[in-house]
Amino acid sequence: MQFPVRHPTSSNSWARWVARLLWSGLWFWLGFRLAVPLFFKDNLFIATTINVFVVIAFASGFMILGLSRPSLFRSWVFFWAFGYWLLTVISSLVSPFVTHENIFRVFGLLAVSGGIILALVVFSSISVPAYGLIWGGRAYILGVLSATIVLVLTNPSIVAFIETGSRFGDPDLLHPNVLGITYGIAVVYLLFVRLYRMKALQIGLAIIMIIALLATFSKTAIVGTLVAMIVGFWLIRGVQRWLLLFLVFCSTLAITGLIGDYLISQIRGYWDAGYAETLSGRTVLWSWVLDQVNERPVLGYGYMVMKDVTAFDPRLSFFKVSIVHAHNAYLDVLFSSGYVGLAFFFMFWLYYLRLLFLGVRELRESTLRAYYVATFVVLFVRSFTEAALNLGFDFWIALAAGLALEKSLRAHRGFCSESALYSHPLPATRR
Repeated sequence: MQFPVRHPTSSNSWARWVARLLWSGLWFWLGFRLAVPLFFKDNLFIATTINVFVVIAFASGFMILGLSRPSLFRSWVFFWAFGYWLLTVISSLVSPFVTHENIFRVFGLLAVSGGIILALVVFSSISVPAYGLIWGGRAYILGVLSATIVLVLTNPSIVAFIETGSRFGDPDLLHPNVLGITYGIAVVYLLFVRLYRMKALQIGLAIIMIIALLATFSKTAIVGTLVAMIVGFWLIRGVQRWLLLFLVFCSTLAITGLIGDYLISQIRGYWDAGYAETLSGRTVLWSWVLDQVNERPVLGYGYMVMKDVTAFDPRLSFFKVSIVHAHNAYLDVLFSSGYVGLAFFFMFWLYYLRLLFLGVRELRESTLRAYYVATFVVLFVRSFTEAALNLGFDFWIALAAGLALEKSLRAHRGFCSESALYSHPLPATRR
């Protein structure tokens, strides 16, 4: 029996299990990282520092595993992702808006994103895609559940969010919108990747995640996940399709009984308050971003400096909280790295779409086909009102799926042996 993970230059079992341990730890952290600020409410700098150093530690481990085999980095998905990240670093280095006051925040977050990009490409190159997604998915679900427990324990009053008419989450430390996409990705994993042998466990966890997602009232995450479920339904076959229908039925009953009235009141309140007209002020922000881009169109303002640029602008004074991103992935990329960065960003997504088209057409027998498509759908829908696709959480999820899809297509296209995957890492250009 072959091990699913191979070290690039050695067959030693320790290397395989170290890689798997690092991979599982990284994905647990992606699910749990949101809870870290809850432990340091009075000093968020410590929370950010912890997140940065934890990711750097994981990235260093993967770098050690991958140093002896540079060919592991030969992937077009990685090429465009790393190219965009590098360009964003350059735009931040030359930006006058990156100052001594925010330099640690800017380059700390860039270091986190770069480390995760590195870790994802190394492990994806030395693992079987299905096993990597399963191990990562299990750890991620555990991390999300742990973060939810910490949220409830540190904020006991949050369990009364229905009575108070608020949203599940912490507006200051763990925003419901961020929590919403975290649950949304968990739902996609549980619906379209067989993570556990016990189907009852997987269905039960999916129902919990769906209810938690709806409780955040993160509208784009909810709509994106719903559309992803519908699209995925038509791509799966056999028993799995009926299990999905059963899950939808059980979820409908649970939601109706537990938070049905809450959802109705939230929808009414959103419309009655007039938020829908400007998408909670987003349209005003988008107009402002376009005006600002005209002043620095080539390389933009630098990564994550919108908070500093908008702080004293009277046109945005009606926002009650700090504006940290453009609430639109494409405008956020344009603001942070200009039209040059946007071109690299679009090249990444055009190549991703090419892989997705080939995957739908060629991987008809793969159980992961629905997962690849559903992941793209939920992230694409969310990208129009949130900006985490700009080197944030959404980008990492897309990159992980893209790398797995790229390798699945290489294997499907008939390279002579599994070892050939390492000597021919680039996707074939013809059938």
